[in-house]
Amino acid sequence: MGEFIRSAEAIFQACWGIEEGDGARRVSVKDIGDIMGESFGEGHGMINLYPSEGKTGCCDTAFFVSLTGPYAYRMKGHLKFDQALGHFVQHMQGGCRGITRSAIIITDSLEPNALAKWYWNIKEVGKNAYVEMNLITPGGVLPIPL
Repeated sequence: MGEFIRSAEAIFQACWGIEEGDGARRVSVKDIGDIMGESFGEGHGMINLYPSEGKTGCCDTAFFVSLTGPYAYRMKGHLKFDQALGHFVQHMQGGCRGITRSAIIITDSLEPNALAKWYWNIKEVGKNAYVEMNLITPGGVLPIPL
C-alpha cells in the first residue's frame, strides 16, 4: 500500500460514511482541506492541496484530489480527473519542480483518456519524486500502480 493511503481513506470515510449503507454524503472543497489537515497530521508541516480555498508556496508534499461522484454533485470547486492531473503536471514540472518531493493523486474516477494524456508526464515526475495514486470506490480505497 501507498505511504499516503490514510489520507485517501479519510476522504473515503467523509464521502461514504463509516456504517454500511450510509450512502454518499456531501463533501465540499473546504471539507477536503479539513480532512487533509486532520489525516495528514500537524507534524508533517504544510502541504499543497488541489483544490483548496487558500494558496501557499511550494511544500514538500502535494495532494491532487478529484471528486466527481454523488458526494460532490453540483458543488463548486471540485476538480475532474483531467483537471487534477493538469494541476499535478503544472505543479510538479513547473513552479514547484524539485521542491515538492511527494505527490499524491486521489480520485474517484479514472478516466482512461485523461490518464493516457498525462501518463508520460506522471512517469517523468516519478523519476525525481514519489508519486502515488489512490482510487476511491464505494467499497474502499484502491492503490493504483503507476
